[in-house]
Amino acid sequence: MPNLFLNKFESKSNDELEHIAQDEDQTYVYEARQAAAEILKRRDLDTNAIEQVHSEQLKREKNKKEQAVKSIFNTSNLIKNLNRIPIRGSIERRLKNGNKLHVKRLNKHKYIVKIEAFRSELAPILICKIVDDSRILTYPFINFKGLIGVGFGGTILILILSFFNQLNFSWELSFMSFPVALGFQILLSPLYFVILKFLKETLGK
Repeated sequence: MPNLFLNKFESKSNDELEHIAQDEDQTYVYEARQAAAEILKRRDLDTNAIEQVHSEQLKREKNKKEQAVKSIFNTSNLIKNLNRIPIRGSIERRLKNGNKLHVKRLNKHKYIVKIEAFRSELAPILICKIVDDSRILTYPFINFKGLIGVGFGGTILILILSFFNQLNFSWELSFMSFPVALGFQILLSPLYFVILKFLKETLGK
């Protein structure tokens, strides 16, 4: 991706570029300082500002590589721990907030992950699939058990209220609990990222 500051800084003096590159006041983003150093280098100016930005670039690249290695390492640990779960078996891990992370293995490569908590049946689940020895695929999915449970529970409640004349019964109303339950799961779909975070923190170490 081209550095947008290169054209913008071409008209600046050497002193201005040195000031930006050194950035003693920490007012410029890294891309701006990098552009200033590049222009000074093109002008064959001997200044410590160029070396300063170059050193920071090497440090950033090193940190990026370390984070990539760390990510792969954590993913490898996660896959290793998932493979320890027997097929059709499950495990639970208590979280710091008091809830439980529940992981069930469906087959050789696929798992269901959810958080056991108050009203967790309203939340969607996470499907985890092992692609190979270093990659996993995750995506949110409908919690059918919760959908059916809440749906039937709501229908029964409507029937009871209708029986005691607390509610005017209609077939349309009796089936409303299912789309309402589905709506809750869609509304709570961002919890997928929370489940994924807990999964990586719990089994990825």
